[in-house]
Amino acid sequence: MEFPTFDELLDIDYTDPRWYELDNLPNEEWGDINGYEGGYCISNYGRVKSLKTNIIMHPGKDSNGYLFVQLYSNGISKHHSIHVLVCRAFTPNPENKPTVNHEDGIKTNNKAYNLKWMTYPEQLEHSFRMGLRSHQCNIQRKGCIIYPNNNIEYFDSLLSLA
Repeated sequence: MEFPTFDELLDIDYTDPRWYELDNLPNEEWGDINGYEGGYCISNYGRVKSLKTNIIMHPGKDSNGYLFVQLYSNGISKHHSIHVLVCRAFTPNPENKPTVNHEDGIKTNNKAYNLKWMTYPEQLEHSFRMGLRSHQCNIQRKGCIIYPNNNIEYFDSLLSLA
């Protein structure tokens, strides 16, 4: 197989068969996946490799349009969103922000340069700014956010989060 040019690489994603056939893409870096060291690794391009088989895994797409993989440890399978795995491996999070944002708004573009840690209000504001969320949604709806550390933040409306 002929190696793609740099310009072609910009267009290669999980829908392109070359995504799975090429061992390493130019400037591709591999990092450990926490909890799966020695079993799987993740690249800054968003590719997941099984170290047992040395094969690039084919992701699934969840009902919200995000790519995911099923990883196994001690016979237990767990669903992991690829954008979160990439961000954990390649993007420092000194402020301990709880969610990962796709800067270009494309949920399947899981390259490290496109991902950023954000708070829920920052992500909501970004989605409005990018036109990904309609201003016609119910911004008066009350609710709460439960963070991974089990802290709960209550809010009076979605508008108060932005």
